[in-house]
Amino acid sequence: MAARQRRDSSSPSQTASGYDAYTGMFILSLLATLTSLAFVWLDYNQYPSQPPKLSSMVSAPMSKLAEPPPPPGNAK
Repeated sequence: MAARQRRDSSSPSQTASGYDAYTGMFILSLLATLTSLAFVWLDYNQYPSQPPKLSSMVSAPMSKLAEPPPPPGNAK
């Protein structure tokens, strides 16, 4: 049987404060995410709460848009 090794608090793999590069990267990515969410909220806040009415966006009836143009040889 293989001998089991006990992990004690003085092992070289653990740092004294418990922070390492991954903790720093986590904090940096958390700050970047919170900053981007703030910018998304500021951008979203600029839009009106109600959508525009469709009647104000229509410029011509659909029947006039569907008519084909006259042929080029028939001048009246």
